[in-house]
Amino acid sequence: MILTVASAAPALSVHTSSAEENMQEGPYSDQAIAGEYARLKARGTREALELFIERHPHHPLAREARNEIEQCYGRK
Repeated sequence: MILTVASAAPALSVHTSSAEENMQEGPYSDQAIAGEYARLKARGTREALELFIERHPHHPLAREARNEIEQCYGRK
């Protein structure tokens, strides 16, 4: 007698925090982040720059975004 056991792993629903969702990984992450910065900066709004800073607070371009906000809009 041969028994066959079929096992399917249960589907897991994993919720990640917004910080984890916004993290870029891989060899093109800096290019992807730079592209996102360029697109948001092109919107020409303070809110777009603040969105970039919120998504990538520790990226070097976040400092540039902060400087851009200060130069164009002053401090909050």
